[in-house]
Amino acid sequence: MQGIQAWTNPDNGFRVVRTHYTADPIKRTKEWYDKTRKGYTKTAWEQEFEISFVSYTGKGVYVKEYSGLSTDDGGNVLLSHGLAPGKPIYRIWDFGYHHPAVLFVQEIYPGVHYCFDELMGSDIYLWDFIPEVFSKTEDYAKMYNGVKKDFCDKAGTSVKDTGKSAIQILHEFKVHPSYQQFGIVETLDYVRGAITSLNEERNMPALVVDSDRCPILHSGFLGGYRYPDEKPGKREEEMPTKDGYYDHLHDTLRYYAGFKLRYFSRRKKHAQDQNRINRQINASKLPTERSDDPRRTARTGLQSFDNRYPGGGTRVPSSLHRTGDQRPESLVGGVARRQLLIARDYGGPTYTRR
Repeated sequence: MQGIQAWTNPDNGFRVVRTHYTADPIKRTKEWYDKTRKGYTKTAWEQEFEISFVSYTGKGVYVKEYSGLSTDDGGNVLLSHGLAPGKPIYRIWDFGYHHPAVLFVQEIYPGVHYCFDELMGSDIYLWDFIPEVFSKTEDYAKMYNGVKKDFCDKAGTSVKDTGKSAIQILHEFKVHPSYQQFGIVETLDYVRGAITSLNEERNMPALVVDSDRCPILHSGFLGGYRYPDEKPGKREEEMPTKDGYYDHLHDTLRYYAGFKLRYFSRRKKHAQDQNRINRQINASKLPTERSDDPRRTARTGLQSFDNRYPGGGTRVPSSLHRTGDQRPESLVGGVARRQLLIARDYGGPTYTRR
């Protein structure tokens, strides 16, 4: 049930029920959230309503993009959604003794990536943690096509004091992950782009999270995963804090983004848009020398504009473009030549090259 999570404490056998305000349908709306959220500080809201007692000292990495609302209200939270039976699942690994972590993700629809479960260990060796991952994976048996794809960071190839790397240990358990070295800033950008990109066909964001089954990842989105404190007179850090808790699962999400979410890069899109604008600006500043100017014809051997483009702009074979050019025909009038916009009285703009 949405907003209610139950489990048994393995230490004392007590049954624990976690009740979130979203268990009440009235409190799942954006209107209720916006009205009730007023007057609370972030820390007070997290403690009173989000059942989180973490003290946030820096700026949250994703707080501008991730609202914590359900997909029905324009957010990224998708609860108790089934898996796609004909598709694989992805397990993304982050290694370490204190808090090794694995994030479970599936692309449930084309372009919609669902973080449906998480697992984080505590003071446990990798060879003891791997069976727990297998057990968690088994919980979803027959809900997907049986194919499991594993990802991790290239740091997993580093040999530890045990004489083996984390990836070598995984190989002993017949787990063969793909690995790569990822830039932190760029993968954060991929995640932000996926959070804010809307899949119009499904009317939901490209990245969605089951907050009940991924409580640590969800709390990290709400501010637990954060930047260091701002220091007067110094520029803000672009690298999130390695807090030893939230950063592990969010590192796994970054690795997944490096493999599967690159096309959501907002920095790349911004650069492409800026380049397009610059090209338009530069094109508007280009000289408008007429191709049939006698000085240009004498200098380049170009025929008149009307002869080269008798159809008012229709391209003719390159062999007709020049009379005095002895270069191979493939080098004459090629697409790579810069195009200049010429104002002519042909009912609209036409193009020539040089």
